Amino acid sequence: MFKNKDVKENLPQYVTHDEREKALTTCIKLSQQLEFPEEIEALRNRQPLKKRSRILSLTPFLDEKEVLRVGGRLKHADLEFLSKHPVILSKNNVLLPLLLDDAHKKTLHGGPQLMTIYLRGRYWLIDAGNTIKKYVRNCFPCAKQKAKTVTQLMGDLPEIRVKPSRAFLTTGVDFAGPVNVRMSPGRGTKTFKAYICIFICMVTKAIHIECVSNMTMEAFMAAFRRFTSRRGFVKEMWSDHGTNFIASSKEILETWRLGKSTIPVELAALLDTEGTKWKFIPPGSPNHGDYGKRG
Repeated sequence: MFKNKDVKENLPQYVTHDEREKALTTCIKLSQQLEFPEEIEALRNRQPLKKRSRILSLTPFLDEKEVLRVGGRLKHADLEFLSKHPVILSKNNVLLPLLLDDAHKKTLHGGPQLMTIYLRGRYWLIDAGNTIKKYVRNCFPCAKQKAKTVTQLMGDLPEIRVKPSRAFLTTGVDFAGPVNVRMSPGRGTKTFKAYICIFICMVTKAIHIECVSNMTMEAFMAAFRRFTSRRGFVKEMWSDHGTNFIASSKEILETWRLGKSTIPVELAALLDTEGTKWKFIPPGSPNHGDYGKRG
């Protein structure tokens, strides 16, 4: 009893490589016996294979463990025995799904070609190409990686974008900056912070740029007067609710940021005189005012 106990304790706690190879060889022999019973029986009796045999062109033989392998003329080649004489398996082999699973994991979810190259280092697969492709298609992680992203269908262009009109008849406005500007050239001249007021035509994409000294209401009104005197009457003005006007006056900040549909009295009087309508995009929706994102 003590001797048997010592022997059992000396045994490894895991399956060794030799044990796995023996088990795999046994499984291969049993699966080949189900696939090629006539060929194996003929080779055991040293008889020629029948002409209707599927593996007749492979000149098969049984090795010392009675595993059916490919013959060929590479007997004296400087290659490993498994490469010169791979094991013969077909797509109907009951062991093939397990071998495909092992090859797919060891190739790090490789594709059909990589799996075929990996398996051909040890096995000769007969008509198993479609079986390998089907296995890869049914792999859930591979399907997720190769999934095509759905593209959102673009909406209809707004009315102001598709109806021809004079340039700047419908205009969007926004601020950019700050930028540093100088009032006069020469060394030692101080630079001042300024902003860029951008007017863009919603139909022709034409751009008009004005430099403003600050983001106050007075500065914008002066830029707007210069713009209309140069480009003419504006029917509609589009702007956001003030996310780009944080440094502007409290009137603009309070009015546009809270999403009110009214504008300051001074600017309203000016626009009313010019006959211009001011329209705001929805609050928190900059894509409604971005020309490039509207179609």
